[in-house]
Amino acid sequence: MKRSPHLIPHAVLFGLFTIPSALATTYTVTTTADAGAGSLRQAIDNANGNPGADRITFNIPGPGPFAIEPLNQLPDINEQTEVDGTTQPGYAGQPKIEVSGRIVGFTVVYHPSGIIVRGNDCVIRGLCIHSWTGAGRVDHVNEGGIGLRIHGSRNTVVGCHIGSDRTGSVARPNGYGVGVLGSDNDIGSVTVAGGWNVIGGNAHTDIHIFRDTTNNRVRHNLIGMTAAGTGNLVGEGFWFSHELGYGGGAGDLTVGPNYYFPAVTRCGIWSWINTNTVIGGSNAGEGNYISGAACGVVLGGCTNARVLGNTFGWGPSGTALPLRNAVVVCNATIFTAWDPWFGPFADRFPASGCAVGGLLAGEGNTIGHCREHAVWVEGWENSMAPARVRNCSVSGNSIGMTPGGVAGAVGLAGIFVREAQSIRVERNTISNAAQGVLVAGYEVDAPNVSSVEITRNSLLATTADAIVLERWQIVRPAPGLRDIRRTRVGSAPPDALDLDEGPNHFQNPPTVTNAFVSGAGLVTISGQLSSEASRSFRIEVFASPGATAATARGQNFLGSINITTNAAGNANWSITAADSFPGQWLTATATRIDGAFPTATTGPMGGSPVGVPAVKLPAPFYNILPGVVSVSETGGLATLRIVRSGSVSLPVNVRLAINGNAAAPSADLRFLYGAITATPPLVTFPAGETT
Repeated sequence: MKRSPHLIPHAVLFGLFTIPSALATTYTVTTTADAGAGSLRQAIDNANGNPGADRITFNIPGPGPFAIEPLNQLPDINEQTEVDGTTQPGYAGQPKIEVSGRIVGFTVVYHPSGIIVRGNDCVIRGLCIHSWTGAGRVDHVNEGGIGLRIHGSRNTVVGCHIGSDRTGSVARPNGYGVGVLGSDNDIGSVTVAGGWNVIGGNAHTDIHIFRDTTNNRVRHNLIGMTAAGTGNLVGEGFWFSHELGYGGGAGDLTVGPNYYFPAVTRCGIWSWINTNTVIGGSNAGEGNYISGAACGVVLGGCTNARVLGNTFGWGPSGTALPLRNAVVVCNATIFTAWDPWFGPFADRFPASGCAVGGLLAGEGNTIGHCREHAVWVEGWENSMAPARVRNCSVSGNSIGMTPGGVAGAVGLAGIFVREAQSIRVERNTISNAAQGVLVAGYEVDAPNVSSVEITRNSLLATTADAIVLERWQIVRPAPGLRDIRRTRVGSAPPDALDLDEGPNHFQNPPTVTNAFVSGAGLVTISGQLSSEASRSFRIEVFASPGATAATARGQNFLGSINITTNAAGNANWSITAADSFPGQWLTATATRIDGAFPTATTGPMGGSPVGVPAVKLPAPFYNILPGVVSVSETGGLATLRIVRSGSVSLPVNVRLAINGNAAAPSADLRFLYGAITATPPLVTFPAGETT
């Protein structure tokens, strides 16, 4: 019988990914000495010299912990080998075996790494790997100063502490924590025994996935935080580069003298010019917890990378652990020449097909406590080597708040897209951010600025607008200066025929002009759009709570309709939707969908025209039928009918009272609900009931 892999028990899965001890030759480490019988160096040499699967276990006498401090580079692991630190007697969830670079020799050109795996199908379990810093020097070229370096395929790392002490509470940095230079590897796993990796405290990047790799996975890790998940191992550091600029604050944004040389002082996961990398996952336990970095995840020049089901800015127990930016999707750059005016000539690799979150269960990320942007999609390039991030999506994420409603403020935009094309922003929940979605572009690139479709998001409390289209200006002070000022020119007001140019082509917003109850449980909402002539648009309508129209964003999606403008650029629109949010403010967006641009392009959130009071969904109101009743002085019974109009989708209590000629409440005047006394009775309408 053919069985679905989802039905295979964990015990069987464990067997698939672990070398059975009965089939492997075992070598046991019994000393912390650098070399000789019983040393880790000798065990690796023995495994390399023995064809077939091997297993390295530990049984060093004494209570431990035990620090193995090589005098020079350990041998590469060249064959299928399982190195299992959990076999050391006394292991109880924390590594007892440390592989430390504290005393190894480093030179400018020689940067040893802690453990190097060149074989396939290896498992590294339960080790603490730290202090492989290369004297603080990290070099992309010779790949040195890396705690754990993986060149082979189908290798798995579980239960390790990399970049901290064995308790996972004090940083002991490597240059890089883990460097992945092979394909189809697993950094963390929910199917291989060993538990969470704690990877943090490293000088540059906790996990670096190098160029030209494919199908690597990073799952079930604590990245940047302590093993307890209650603090960051080191500070977040900062980020500046010619790709991203710095900060994103108001006014001039000035990048200093190292403008053309990207620098990140701390990054959680750096994935660079590779394919099909998956960070996290949609199944239980596959997501990573990421904090304590200038950028939690960077997808630089990646193709079809996915960031799914991770938590940024919180520990597993809910502790707030800040970082600067959670996810950055950007181009990758390799410099080739220099021009004193325009700067570098370079080969650029645009990120393409990447997804931050998704619409299926478990795919969305939870992001909060970001000092800058939660998700940053950056495609800016100069004219020397045009290339832009394209065909990427940001969807299904909870930004600024956990799904359970715990707030985690975002200092700038929930989602920031600059000079990227064919980006889809869909069904995210964004709150507690300065702006919801910010789409920016530069004046010099007006014909090619960002094209972003923004659809069906829940935009809650933001201190500024929910959707902002903003044009920036580049000023080069003089030839030879690498300092470039990025000045925000601002957003354009709605214009006739929508002919102005800018990010998302400065799409005009629609107006909402009317709303009325059109049937039991239904409301009809209408408005207008003035934009380019004879073009097709999708109007999306939202309801939002708020004390005033100015505080309303776009929280609850009500429905959408496709329309086409006439020759004058105008169109009326109307939709009928469920009356589920009585008394809330109405807003709407317009998205151009006629295929003229690389993707549908969405304008800012629009409401009522200037000078006209904002439109709210109707609140319920009541009629008493018949309006006048008479009964005989000698007695009688009058039947009154109470009819609810407007919103009927929610239950409501109506308190009845008498006005008019009655001098005082009297036991002779009764409703079926009771006597009319000083406390008038209540009539209860269940949801959906009108009479």
